[in-house]
Amino acid sequence: MKKLFLKFYLLSTTYYLLSTTSVFASSSDSFTIDNSIFGPAAFGTVGKLATNILTILTSAAGALAVIFIILSGLKFANAGGDEKKMEGARNTITYAIIGVAVTVLAFIILQLVQHFFGSNVTIT
Repeated sequence: MKKLFLKFYLLSTTYYLLSTTSVFASSSDSFTIDNSIFGPAAFGTVGKLATNILTILTSAAGALAVIFIILSGLKFANAGGDEKKMEGARNTITYAIIGVAVTVLAFIILQLVQHFFGSNVTIT
């Protein structure tokens, strides 16, 4: 069954990669960008861009930490007294808590750097 699935996957991937699609160029002489959907990027400074990136990354890290804490709880519940499984669940929750600590430290370090350099980029 595994080999059949692998063959089907490889065949469908090969077909997808080798299939051709028609591309038609625009016949008009002028080219304009429609900014109604996505406006032009306006970060202003590198500090604001770094703040936006840090906010996105820390939000993702926080969400992943919560997911891993929930998964480790499920691992504990399904361990059934098996020491090996409980150790794995304990390690998962330990690493999730370390991840949360690193995420919080990232904000603290950013605040310290901004204080030392006299920057006033707000962190939301």
